Amino acid sequence: MRTDPIHLEGRTAPFTLAVNAVPDRPGTRVLDPREISVQIEVDVVPVKATFDAVPVVFASQEYEASAQPPSVRVVISGPPEVVRAIRADQIRAVAEVSGLAPSREPYTVRLRVEFAGVKASDLARLAVTSISHPKIAVRVSGRRIVT
Repeated sequence: MRTDPIHLEGRTAPFTLAVNAVPDRPGTRVLDPREISVQIEVDVVPVKATFDAVPVVFASQEYEASAQPPSVRVVISGPPEVVRAIRADQIRAVAEVSGLAPSREPYTVRLRVEFAGVKASDLARLAVTSISHPKIAVRVSGRRIVT
């Protein structure tokens, strides 16, 4: 089954439309020909934005640590109005360091990107396209973090 054609000309936001179910094969019939309500999500062509020198921060840190490199380049994509609203200070490259004991040798830690102060509905429309260093070297010292 498919539906009546849905025309998107002039549409720039999500909308709901009542349409009919239409058989897609000869010999197929619609037994109960009622209109159905369809929710259509409309988005524009995504754009990319590059944020240089996004500082690496540590999550669940027990000991003083340092990252190499200390910052990364993050490229995001999404709808123009969402991407243009993102500020550099809203992007964090996070290294999870819980459970890492002090060591002379560096650990290799995978980064994740977080966005602070961005609405959940906008987060769902953003994608991290690339991180210049998805894994970094983390050195953990013997000095505990005092809270």
